[in-house]
Amino acid sequence: AGSEPGTKGRSLFLTGVLVCILSGFFSACNNLGFEWGKPIGEAANRMGINPLFATFPQWMPMFFSGYIVIGGYMLGKMIRHRSFDKFRGPGSVRDFLLALVLGILQFIVLMTYGMATVYIGRLGTTIGYAVFIATSIIFANVLGFFTGEWRNAPRQAVTTLYSGLSVLVLAVVVLAIANGRM
Repeated sequence: AGSEPGTKGRSLFLTGVLVCILSGFFSACNNLGFEWGKPIGEAANRMGINPLFATFPQWMPMFFSGYIVIGGYMLGKMIRHRSFDKFRGPGSVRDFLLALVLGILQFIVLMTYGMATVYIGRLGTTIGYAVFIATSIIFANVLGFFTGEWRNAPRQAVTTLYSGLSVLVLAVVVLAIANGRM
């Protein structure tokens, strides 16, 4: 009554693909939340805040609701698994500091994106988010080359990566040109 060889690996692969698809979907929902939060930014603008910075309050409902859900889930898991002690082990301070820095960087990146939508104009969140995600992927992979992440990758994987990055760069250029003509 054993399972077929490779069945578990295939199942894990499909689970990974599903998680990737859901991540992409929910990432786009982040931008929808920003777009639907425009009345908050407009209210901030009417209060005298520069339009460039009036986009900041638009993120707050998403950030805080996300923090509550994620924090609650993590706290529940730590209680259920009694894993609080793992946060006091060697290297935990370093890990907390790295997580804090990454959280701050993510916040700064999204604030910068929000500010850029003011300059992009009418299609700011439509064109802007596509460019934002594409350049994030490009930048992350360039950093991967500098850190040696791709050093031992098979040649076919690197070729596929170059092809994908080329498509992303071309897409960013096309979107930039199209937005300039609108």
